[in-house]
Amino acid sequence: MCEKVFRFYQNLHRHMRVHTGERPYKCSLCNRSFSLARDLQRHRSCVHSNSSPYQCDYCGMLFKTNDRLKFHMQKSHHLDCDGKKTWFTCDICQKKFSRIDRVKQHLLRRKGVKPYVCSECPMRFCQACDLKRHQMVHVDLRPFSCCACGKYFKSKANATSHFRRCSVNLGYEQLFDTPV
Repeated sequence: MCEKVFRFYQNLHRHMRVHTGERPYKCSLCNRSFSLARDLQRHRSCVHSNSSPYQCDYCGMLFKTNDRLKFHMQKSHHLDCDGKKTWFTCDICQKKFSRIDRVKQHLLRRKGVKPYVCSECPMRFCQACDLKRHQMVHVDLRPFSCCACGKYFKSKANATSHFRRCSVNLGYEQLFDTPV
């Protein structure tokens, strides 16, 4: 084995899996297994979840994990060619943005300008992407699924919301909190 010393038995027990190859945390949605509960949880959120709850404050990009957001921040730094942060400010609320197109989108929302109109109903939207997302309600496509039970949904938000309730009901939340 090795010479590592641990203060608590639980830590020794968890470390022993490195040597034994034991992987007691199995994903119920695929054939992957993990030695640590937190690794299973990360796998489920990265691979089987439609949720991207971590957003970059500078450019608005969404990420499935905080680690990916941190990597994005380190990689891009959001700096201009002089090495200084470039900020574009909303004239109404003084919110700062790193990209001019984000300010323009923000201003459309703030001013209530909605040039994109649904052809099926009277709904109007600030951006084309919002209209496109809305048009899913008029089509019987359900591209987003719950990782816990497999039920399909028209929107990512509905699938994510359902998954939070469904995973608790099916006991997945307990699995993540299981002490080692």
